[in-house]
Amino acid sequence: MQTLQTIIYLLILLVTIVSLLTYLLRRARDRRAYYRFMKTAAPVRTLSAAEKTLIQPFLVSPKKPGEVLQLNGEEVYELRGEWRGHGLSTNSQTASMHHLIGGLDVLLPFDAASYLVEGENLAEVVLTRHDYAIVLRLNGQFDIDTAHRMSVARQDALHQWESGGAAATAGTANTAGQGLDGAPGHRLDIGDAVLLGQRDETPAELSARLRPGVAFMPTALGFLPGLLFLIGAGHSDSPTAWMVAAAAFMALGGWMLRPPDSLPPRRKVNCLEGRVEQIEVASPTGTGTTIKRWFLGGRISIQLPYHWLTTMETPPSRPLRVDVYPDDLAVVRLGERFSIDDEARRFPPIHWGRHLTLVLFGLSALLLGWSMNDDFESDLAQLRHGLSGGPASFTSAEALLADPPKRGQGIYVLADRAQCDVSGRRPGTVPWVDCSRLRWGGDALEVEEVIPDPLLADIDQGRLPRTTRNPLIEQIAYLQAIEQMRGARTPYPGGAPQLHVISDYSAFIIGVDAICAKVRHTSFLACRQLIEALEREDLSADTPLPWKTLVEQARSGAMAGTDDMAIFSAGAMFRLKSDLRTVAAPLLSDQYAPAVRKIWAQRRGGVVIVERRSSDAQPEEMHRLVFEEDDLPTPEEGWVARWGQLQAHAANPGHRLLELSGTVAASALDPHGDLVIEIDTRLTPGDLQPALIRLMPLLLGMLFLLWQIRPLFVRYRQARTRKLALRSYLAARTNY
Repeated sequence: MQTLQTIIYLLILLVTIVSLLTYLLRRARDRRAYYRFMKTAAPVRTLSAAEKTLIQPFLVSPKKPGEVLQLNGEEVYELRGEWRGHGLSTNSQTASMHHLIGGLDVLLPFDAASYLVEGENLAEVVLTRHDYAIVLRLNGQFDIDTAHRMSVARQDALHQWESGGAAATAGTANTAGQGLDGAPGHRLDIGDAVLLGQRDETPAELSARLRPGVAFMPTALGFLPGLLFLIGAGHSDSPTAWMVAAAAFMALGGWMLRPPDSLPPRRKVNCLEGRVEQIEVASPTGTGTTIKRWFLGGRISIQLPYHWLTTMETPPSRPLRVDVYPDDLAVVRLGERFSIDDEARRFPPIHWGRHLTLVLFGLSALLLGWSMNDDFESDLAQLRHGLSGGPASFTSAEALLADPPKRGQGIYVLADRAQCDVSGRRPGTVPWVDCSRLRWGGDALEVEEVIPDPLLADIDQGRLPRTTRNPLIEQIAYLQAIEQMRGARTPYPGGAPQLHVISDYSAFIIGVDAICAKVRHTSFLACRQLIEALEREDLSADTPLPWKTLVEQARSGAMAGTDDMAIFSAGAMFRLKSDLRTVAAPLLSDQYAPAVRKIWAQRRGGVVIVERRSSDAQPEEMHRLVFEEDDLPTPEEGWVARWGQLQAHAANPGHRLLELSGTVAASALDPHGDLVIEIDTRLTPGDLQPALIRLMPLLLGMLFLLWQIRPLFVRYRQARTRKLALRSYLAARTNY
C-alpha cells in the first residue's frame, strides 16, 4: 500500500512538472511572437485621448495583479490571426489564462471575449512594455468606447432596478405613464413592462415569507448530543462530567430554539405594469422536454407562488399590476386577484414542521433510552421502592421465604449457613457444585454412590489408553525420518518427536470394540473416527490393517508378546482420547441417570441467592464472597470427578457466613420450586441516583412528547384547514 501511494505521488509530481514546463515554453514562444510583431508591424493610427483614458483600468498584469503595465507608445496596430488560448490551473481553478490572436498575447477589456470567433479575427491593439497587447476594436463588432458606454448603462439600469427608480427595464422608446404616486412613469414599447416604483414589504408579506424552520439545527447540535451524553452518563461509573456535558448541550438546543429577538428587515418590492405570459421553453437538462415559465413584459422571468398555479388560468392580455422582489423576482401581487398581503391577513400562515422534528426526537429518546438500558424494570422498581420505603433486612431463610422481596426493593441479607448450590439440570449434563449460586437454609444434599463401568471410568478420567514415552523409540523415528528426507530439510525442527506407546494393545482394542457396539447414533461418528485413527495412525505397523482384522488378532492372541503394543504421535493420541471421551460420555450418562434424577427430585427448600455485580460478571466474583482464595472450589471435568465432588460436598457442605446489601434484581420461583433471589450489589438501597440517571433518557423523551404532540396535531389540522380555505378563496376570485 505504501509503495502504491509513493507511485501515485511521483506521477502527480511528474504531471505537475510537465505542465509547468509546457506553460513556460508557451510563454517564451508568446514573447518571441511579441518581439517579432514589434519589428514587422506598422501602426495604422494613433491612440485617441478617450481610448487612452478607457484602457487605464486594464493596464494590470494577469500574472501579478498588483503590477501596473506601461504602454509602449501610443501607436495602434492592426492584428490579424486565429484565436487560441492556454493557461495554468491549480486545484481545478485557472490561475493564469492567456488569449492569443495571431500568436500575440492580448488583454480583452469589458466583454470583448464574447466577440471572438473560431476562425480569423481582426483587431486593433495597442502594445505594452510587458509582452501584452490591449484590444481596442475587434471584428467590427466591438470597440472600447461603445463597450464602456454599454457597461455604464447596464450598471445604471441595475441601480435603477434595485432602487425602484422610474426607469425602463428594457427597450428604448418611452411614453408617459402613471407611477405609484401619480407622477409620470416611463413606459416602454408595447409588450414591455413599466417600472412604476418601489415600496417596502408589508408586515403581512413579511409574515408569509418568514419560516420558523423545522428545528433541525437545535436538534442536531443541541438535543441529540445531549441525549447521547445522558445515555453515556447512565453507563459510566463517574457520571458527573457526562451530566454536565448533557446539560450544556440541552441548554444550547433550547437557546437555538428560542424565537428571534427581532424580525428581519423588510425587503424592497418593485411595482411593475405589463403583460404576463406563459411560455414553454426547453428544459436546461437537455432531455428534449419543455417547461412552463412565466414572463412579465416578454422579458422578465418571474416566479409565481406554487399555490397560485393550481387555480390560475391564462391571465388576460391587458397589462397587469405585478409586484416582485428585485433580487429573486418572486411575485407578491398579480393584478387584483392574487395578493400575498391579502392572503396572509385573511389566512395567517401556520407552520408545524418544528413540532414534528421535536416529536421525532422525543420518540428517538424513548427508543434509545429503552434499548440502551438493560435494567429498565429494575431501575423503575428501585426508584419506586426507594421513594416508598427503606430496605428490608433478613437474618433467617424462613423470614425471607415468608415475605419474599419484590424486584427493585432494597435488601440486606445476613446468612449464617450459606453453601454452594448444585447446577446442571440439562439432560445429559453432569451436575456440578456451583458457587455462583448460594443456598441459604433447606435440607442437606443427598448423593447416591454410583459405581460406573471400570472401562468407561478409566476413559472418563483419562487413564485409558495407558501410554508411556520411550526416548529410544523417539530417537530411532527421528533418525529414520532424516534418512528418508536425505538432508533436504529437518523433519522435526524441535528435535525428536513425542511418541506415545500403548502397551497391552490387544486389551485396548477389545475394549474399544465393546464400547462401540453399545454407542448411540449420536456418538457413531466419533466412534468411526476413533476406529479410523487406530487403523491408520499406528506408527509401529508396517501396513495399516482393517479394524475387523485388528479385533480378530486381539481376540486370538496373535498380538501377544512384543507385538502387543502400538505407537502414536502426540497429536494422534490427543485426538484418540478426545474421541474416546465423546464415545463414553453418553454411556456414562445412562449409568448415572437414576442417581441424577434423584438429586433433582429432592425438594431441599431454602433460598437460592445469586449476586449480580455487572451484566458480564463472572461466577468467580460470587465465590470470593464466601471462600478464601486458596479454598476456592473449581468444578472438575468428567462424570466420575464431578460426581466425587458432589459426594464430598454433600458430606461437608462448608457452611459460610454471607452478608449482602443491594437491590433485588429478580425474585421468582424456578421451574423446580426453589425461590431464587438475584441481588445487585452495585445498587445501594438508599442511592437512587444511578437508576434515576439511567431512566432520564426515557423521561426526557416523554417530556418532549408531552410538550409537542398536542401542538403538532393542532397545527397540522389548522394548516390543512387553511390550505383548503385558501384554495376555495382563490378559486372564487376570478377578476384580475
